Amino acid sequence: MNLYNTGRQLFLPVQTRLEERFEHYLGEANTQAVDTLKNFIEQQQETLVFLTGPEATGKTHLLSASVHYFESFHQSEHLEANYFSLSELINVSLDQEKLSELSSFLENFDLVALDNLDSWLNWLSENDHDSVYLAEKFLFGLFNFSKEQGKQLLIASRTVPSRLGLELKDLQSRLSSGLLLTLTKLDDHEKDQLIRAMAKLKGFMLDDDVSGYILKRCGRDLPNLLQILDKLDQASLIEKRKLTIPFVKKTLNW
Repeated sequence: MNLYNTGRQLFLPVQTRLEERFEHYLGEANTQAVDTLKNFIEQQQETLVFLTGPEATGKTHLLSASVHYFESFHQSEHLEANYFSLSELINVSLDQEKLSELSSFLENFDLVALDNLDSWLNWLSENDHDSVYLAEKFLFGLFNFSKEQGKQLLIASRTVPSRLGLELKDLQSRLSSGLLLTLTKLDDHEKDQLIRAMAKLKGFMLDDDVSGYILKRCGRDLPNLLQILDKLDQASLIEKRKLTIPFVKKTLNW
């Protein structure tokens, strides 16, 4: 059984709320990351950008946005990009044949965005240690191919290369040779700006008191905030009501 069907994209990007464009990535502390990624994509002078940061800092958003931006910017050159979450390989029994097949697929693209590197390697280390070397050789080979062919890699991880615990030191050297972008979590003011901006893009408004209430009530966890915003959006459309604090309380059973 093949690891993937070559008749379609191997793994689709995680479902996104705003089609994950750079213009939808908010937060003043991280705007430099967008500028760096755009320059990386436009100039094509570097092989690798390694994106790191804790949960809920938008790593997946930036990878997906980079794929879209790459294909838009290089449309006339017919260059293609692919988003691939390595967490899809968790619980998959790996062997050299499957990883070679995967490598062959990814090598078709001019830019590959690999997400959740640390999650995959940590799982292998704890559950399938015999495959760790194969996984690291796969990554090493993909980097070398990209370097030789003038293609590009984007890799996202919560951990910087030096703390991944890699057994293949040549791989650590390759991953450390790229541009390192470190993301930081949004503060409460930036989260408030984010949910209000996203609400506006969805076609409804959040007053200051409503957004402040939501932030205070839901614990400020960004993924949870985004799920809540989706739920409120659906409820307001169905009931054709403006978002007020009483309506939010009723909809979310707060």
